[in-house]
Amino acid sequence: PYAQRALVHIEKAMEHLKQESYQNIVLLAHRHSAELALEYIKAHSGELSSPGFALILVEPRLAESYLLDMTKWLGQSFAPPVMDIVNTSDPMSEKYSEERKLAFLRAGVRSYRQAFLSINQSEQFHDGLVKRIKSWLETAAPGMTLSPK
Repeated sequence: PYAQRALVHIEKAMEHLKQESYQNIVLLAHRHSAELALEYIKAHSGELSSPGFALILVEPRLAESYLLDMTKWLGQSFAPPVMDIVNTSDPMSEKYSEERKLAFLRAGVRSYRQAFLSINQSEQFHDGLVKRIKSWLETAAPGMTLSPK
């Protein structure tokens, strides 16, 4: 099944980043892949540190089971920053954004932010999205630097 294959890909990608000694990792999920990102986090919550990990959800589509108790996937008081990008040109996306916000806040996510963008397929939108994510990462998830051995 797709979900199992996708989780294996995420696992292998994260293993590769660790082998290459990357310390700052951003997991970016679009629409239904947000559920896969949460599944990965659930399985690896003890390994994800706040200064070196961030989660970005673009137009996330989460089943009600995720929203009812986000702590099942994130644990209590999830420390890494989370950015939730809401599509203002989609009425359903805006409608569910409040439910997601409440679910993340109930779970005790310390650094949760929603960004509202009108998502379309133009190059101007893509540039704006990249700038918004980059700006957010610089302030909310500046990362960490390891001193040389």
